[in-house]
Amino acid sequence: NVFYIEIDYPPLHFVTLYYNYENTIVEKKIGDLIEFNKKEIKHQNHIFKINLKKNDSVTFFLKISSQGSIIFPIKIWDIKEFHNNDHNIQLLNGIFCGIFIVMG
Repeated sequence: NVFYIEIDYPPLHFVTLYYNYENTIVEKKIGDLIEFNKKEIKHQNHIFKINLKKNDSVTFFLKISSQGSIIFPIKIWDIKEFHNNDHNIQLLNGIFCGIFIVMG
């Protein structure tokens, strides 16, 4: 099973996810100071892609560092639900931009 862990606060400098899976420590690092093209999931928010077998139990640890405020609203998504939600948000953003262009 594949799912996403999303942290919906783009200004965080570094977000590191750690977990032990099949006797291996997995470390994934993302953040706004890491080049966008090096992100596993190309998105404005911080998103970790997680692959697990059905009925696996795993504990996740996050290390977050940044200057200024640190806010980390976390969502766990099924991939299909994430893309449907993201599509709807992008569509609404496009509609609002179109309205402002027409009004301007």
